[in-house]
Amino acid sequence: MSSQYVLALPLYRQEQELRRLGLPVSRQSMSNWVLTAGERWLLPVYHALHKELLANKILHADETTLMVLREPERQARQRSYVWLYRTSGDALRPIVLYDYQPSRAGVCASRFLKGFSAICIRMGTRHIIAVCPKR
Repeated sequence: MSSQYVLALPLYRQEQELRRLGLPVSRQSMSNWVLTAGERWLLPVYHALHKELLANKILHADETTLMVLREPERQARQRSYVWLYRTSGDALRPIVLYDYQPSRAGVCASRFLKGFSAICIRMGTRHIIAVCPKR
């Protein structure tokens, strides 16, 4: 995982390098390892950070587009979105979290911000500051 995310070395290149070293490990196996590690060890950390993020008084939010190939029940060229949520600059412990969503509909942010009752600043819209009631 370090080679992929720290050194930006794609799995197919890691597969080639390992094969040159005499270790035939497929990128499918490495991909499964990454998914398992994410679900088993990183997802609980994400949930704890999400809970702490929602306890802040001011949050910032923004979204950007991406295309996901071979996603169930969606065409390959459909736009998907990664939402970014972060604490404000004066937070004691800065937190930045990403949330994948198939659209930029308000319900996506509402689900992520469920339980949040303060000010959420969303960039790139006419309504930059919104007060989100507790849900």
